[in-house]
Amino acid sequence: MNGYRRNTKLYIVTVVLVFVVVLLTIGYSVFVSQFSITNTVVHLRADAVTRITGVTTNSGYVSDVDYTTVSVKSSASIPVGASVIFDVTITTLGTVPMALSVISVKNGANEINDVAVTPSLASTYIKICDNNDLCISNKSKVVQVTVTNNTGSAINTSNFGVYFTFTPFYTVTYNSSLIGDVLHNGTFTYVFQSNTPTSVSVTSGSCGSPTISSATLTVPNVVSDLVLTGTTSSSGGTGTEQDPYQSSSSTYDTAVVQTGYNIFEEAPGAPKVNAVVTTSGGSTTTTINSFEFTDTGSSGVEFGTGASANPVMDTGVLAFNSDNSAFSIHIKFKTNLIANRGKY
Repeated sequence: MNGYRRNTKLYIVTVVLVFVVVLLTIGYSVFVSQFSITNTVVHLRADAVTRITGVTTNSGYVSDVDYTTVSVKSSASIPVGASVIFDVTITTLGTVPMALSVISVKNGANEINDVAVTPSLASTYIKICDNNDLCISNKSKVVQVTVTNNTGSAINTSNFGVYFTFTPFYTVTYNSSLIGDVLHNGTFTYVFQSNTPTSVSVTSGSCGSPTISSATLTVPNVVSDLVLTGTTSSSGGTGTEQDPYQSSSSTYDTAVVQTGYNIFEEAPGAPKVNAVVTTSGGSTTTTINSFEFTDTGSSGVEFGTGASANPVMDTGVLAFNSDNSAFSIHIKFKTNLIANRGKY
């Protein structure tokens, strides 16, 4: 009987120990799970989801028209010189502004050369924004695409495709004003019509180093929205003859003048000029219509020497009009003709 009781007690103790071990294991597991959840790091990433959401056409040269997220598919029989028009609805579903940057035409996996595609996106792009210029979170734009067969032979295929490439674009702000936008990793250019800065710095955003040439700002490798700040050489003035723009440059330079009257008070003779700055096709032309030294002092102005030791001065004034029309030059100067004999 005593042996039986001892065995019973041993059995009970064993069961209790096993139960305690199980409880400790469960408790530790719960603790570890809670610890892992507590230390989980959440990464939030921008959502760049843009896709085709609809397509229509009234062309009789295509049939069985369908679409994927990035292409319009159909069977096609397009004669030489004929065109097919698709109205393609593109929707941005994410939080990143996107643009249509490339359109290509293929027969299966092979690109079809010598077709004309409108719009041509060789030097531009189409932002996917609604009529209120909102570009994210379920905003749509209808793009009309025309494909013209210039291959020299009919296009006959059951695997005709028009493919679309979507790329993020970024805004560029200069001195608190929005001045444009640029595709991801692209080069942004901007031509200043007035108040051309002598230098531009990046306040926020990621890009290459901004440069200024004449009146053109160039910013390479843009990979985010940019906020830029510029410093101009003009310290005041309104551009009138009585109140000209004031340049702090110590030399006279036609590259920094603005349309209107400009004065270079720190340059020899404090020249004042009347200029017209125009931009066409991405290039800037500066025309100087008048030049005047406003501070000749008591002994005149020394403006440098050339290779032949004769005085050289480039005012920027063109003596001949581009259209060969009549012109006149009015020069007023004072010199010591005896001392400068043989130089003029």
